[in-house]
Amino acid sequence: MKGMRSRFLITVCICFALLGWSGCALTGDDPSEKVFIKYFGEDGNQEGVDMLVAANGFYLLGNTVRSNSSNGRQILLLKTDLKGNEIGRWEFGGPADDFAKDIEFTLDGNLVIGANSVQAATGSDAMIIKVSLTGQELGKTVVDFGGSDETVSSVSVLSDGGFVLMGSTDNATIKPDQTPATPPALTDTHDIMQLRFDQNLVQIPSWNRAIGVDFSDFGIKMYEILPPPTNHPRRYYIFGYTNVLRTNPFDPPNTNNFNYWITSVSENGDAVGSSLYSQLPGNSNEFLSAVEFNSNAGDLGYLLTGVSRSSNRNDIYVVKTKPQINFDIPAPLAGPDPVPYTDIVFSQQLQLNLGSVASNVTNVFPTSNGYFIVSNAKNSATGGSTDWLLTRVEQSGGVGWAVPVLLGGGGEDSVGSVKQLPDGSIVVFGTFEIGSERREKKMALIKLTKDGKLQPE
Repeated sequence: MKGMRSRFLITVCICFALLGWSGCALTGDDPSEKVFIKYFGEDGNQEGVDMLVAANGFYLLGNTVRSNSSNGRQILLLKTDLKGNEIGRWEFGGPADDFAKDIEFTLDGNLVIGANSVQAATGSDAMIIKVSLTGQELGKTVVDFGGSDETVSSVSVLSDGGFVLMGSTDNATIKPDQTPATPPALTDTHDIMQLRFDQNLVQIPSWNRAIGVDFSDFGIKMYEILPPPTNHPRRYYIFGYTNVLRTNPFDPPNTNNFNYWITSVSENGDAVGSSLYSQLPGNSNEFLSAVEFNSNAGDLGYLLTGVSRSSNRNDIYVVKTKPQINFDIPAPLAGPDPVPYTDIVFSQQLQLNLGSVASNVTNVFPTSNGYFIVSNAKNSATGGSTDWLLTRVEQSGGVGWAVPVLLGGGGEDSVGSVKQLPDGSIVVFGTFEIGSERREKKMALIKLTKDGKLQPE
């Protein structure tokens, strides 16, 4: 990969155990040391999606397809201790294909999973599942809009104990301002889906299910504004991306490339106020994939990460906003330099060539002195396979590591989540494609030092 090299070349070996798969020991800087890399799965393919850190271990969310099963894809939830030893395994789903997308802790001490369920009659439906910490299913609700595809991106936990599933729908007729007698514009292919539920997973009918414009709009994450503002009606921020036709303040005239999009909705889910768009100069598309709120004192704000794509470059695009977004419109251009939104602290590419990677998936974790970001990237050193890329960004937005870390199993790997533990260790979770004669996907968990070096087991 041009301008990038791997600090560590991981050669993955795999052993077949009687009851499943288990990872062989790998070595780090010291060949005598075993490093912390764990694989989870059974016969078939298991993909790592998201991860939560508990006081006594990890909750690992994924999907599984077993070659000897008549069921479709199932949601897989694992509990491990802090050493990565599996202590609980549960599956959720029915005879159709069910896809896990996001997991969060609930206010009442349980877990909530955002997912999709693909049904023959209704297409891809939105699904929310509530689960106890011991793997007991406490409730499930599936929502469809009637023959259309609803795609879940995330689940958010609200201060009243309820939830919002955020994503997109290709049913452009259900927006509250869409006139039934008027068909959607040809450019209106997707709208932001926002489904609100109470703590018992009962859908709230008074909440508007979708918002959008006459272009392609995709929702990634919703955050509740706390405490509720007193000077304007906005109560929830929505983060996504859209290709709405608008005047580009950086590169006139009008463009309809995809850009990060921040807007807000009221207590009933109605769109309110203005919107904020973050984009790069030139003819590029920016696809948002992850948002985290940095609650560390002195560095408050929202961190947005995704992939910027152009004809000659794919790169990680990072935006940080202030904790309160006022949606101030930038002044007209007064010179050759772009005028930034006052709500944006910084926005930039990281100057990391991701290669021809197809996925837009990234994840970010804020710390007290910077941010860890993971993405997928092509690795020329392994013949162009897709690996995990881990880098560190300073609070100012500058790259903290001169050389990113590449982690891979030799096949087509995909990243899921990154966290930092209280002791400074970095934990990355996702999927490795492994094996020589019969390649299969396995959930993988890797622990590194705070400097990005493989950590002893």
